[in-house]
Amino acid sequence: MSRILDKNAFGKLLLYLRNQKGLTQEKLAKELNTTKSTVSKWERGDYTPNIDIMLSIADYFLLTLDELVEPTETLKKLQQQEDPSEIKPVEPQATSNPKKKFIPLFVCIGFIAIVGFILGVRYQSSKSTDTIALPCTLVSQEYTVHEMYGYILQLQYTIPIEYDSIKMQEFSNILFNEWTKNRDLEEDIKAISFEFLLDKESTPHCIIFKSFPKK
Repeated sequence: MSRILDKNAFGKLLLYLRNQKGLTQEKLAKELNTTKSTVSKWERGDYTPNIDIMLSIADYFLLTLDELVEPTETLKKLQQQEDPSEIKPVEPQATSNPKKKFIPLFVCIGFIAIVGFILGVRYQSSKSTDTIALPCTLVSQEYTVHEMYGYILQLQYTIPIEYDSIKMQEFSNILFNEWTKNRDLEEDIKAISFEFLLDKESTPHCIIFKSFPKK
């Protein structure tokens, strides 16, 4: 049975996969032996890759071809996998000594108190999302319209060295939480775009989108 690939849905999936790896359009284009402009057109839903490129994309992102041609369901599955609410807490093991149950609790409380104190001191010393004890410096911010997300807040930060995708995700998660809690964002903003630039360079080292949950 033949299936017609939804170009817009595929574009959203490709954008999500690229951001999860912390890649720019230019870097992904090099991995797929194509051009940045072509990747941009895929993500905008202008057109889709041929079968050879589709196989290369599937192999690069560790997906099957079937998952790529069902982009809506695949994107939904990937987003659910990273949803913290889906993580089930681990049940504590039983112990024969009731007194020992309280020792980890006291240690945990003490650790949380120490971390809370340190974070409180750092926040009071900066009271800004420009650093947040991270090697990031805010250089620009503007409101713009994104083709897939709609009205977004676009932020640019500089970083001193080239970090891997996992570290960049950690930075963006922390910054996203701080902007969400400590800044008065307009209600119609759908997402925040974080662009991380290496010092003295104008091309983003990494671009990550974080969308707000639907109310």
